[in-house]
Amino acid sequence: MEMRMEVRFKAPILPRRYHFLFTSVIKSAMEISSPDFQKEMYYYGERSNKQIKPFTGSILLNNYELKNDTFIISGDVCLIISSYDPEFMIHLYNGFITKTEYFYKEFSLSVLQVRFLTEKLPSKNKALFLAHSPIALKSKSGRYLAIDDANYETELNYICNKIINAATRRDLLNPLRFNPVLMKKNIVQLQHDAFQTMNEKSVLYVESYSGTFILEGSVDDLKILTMGGIGNRRSEFFGNIELVNE
Repeated sequence: MEMRMEVRFKAPILPRRYHFLFTSVIKSAMEISSPDFQKEMYYYGERSNKQIKPFTGSILLNNYELKNDTFIISGDVCLIISSYDPEFMIHLYNGFITKTEYFYKEFSLSVLQVRFLTEKLPSKNKALFLAHSPIALKSKSGRYLAIDDANYETELNYICNKIINAATRRDLLNPLRFNPVLMKKNIVQLQHDAFQTMNEKSVLYVESYSGTFILEGSVDDLKILTMGGIGNRRSEFFGNIELVNE
């Protein structure tokens, strides 16, 4: 069951580093719809857990200008969520229908529209994809990898195996082969209190890549990864990919 959702918001202003704002919005919508499901997904007792989340996403601001560290937005804000888990998506949809006003620090968002979209899934073991949100890959030492790093494909297989295991309770059926076609480097800034020891702005700088690439593997695995995304920090709006051509 292919699952992709579009949520449009009215948000007059947003912070330049908005990733954790939208993470908060997702959590809040889930809490309204199914607090038990939300708690199991995000928490272990009273502490945040690090389990693989069943979704990825991307964010598009329409008609904006950036002043200092604030986006001034005259259009709407489009949030795309993609997932392999229909239960999660139904809870999220119901949450956005039920709760239409969201607040994060001095920022506010109002839901304008919620709808499901058709998602194209691969039918062959090799396909061309577009990364709508940049792909971030982290080494076992915690370093974010450049796309030409010798370990890039190895680490991609490692994290994608964990995603497949979370979705299906099995491993990748075949190793993935990754070939960049036209990809651009992005340095994404994530701001959170958890990063306050790193620098004065509490910002983590994440090297990541957007654009087109060829991914080869089992058709069943490619379908799940198309819905759930690839790479690290998917639930913070990295690694949302779309099938372009086969």
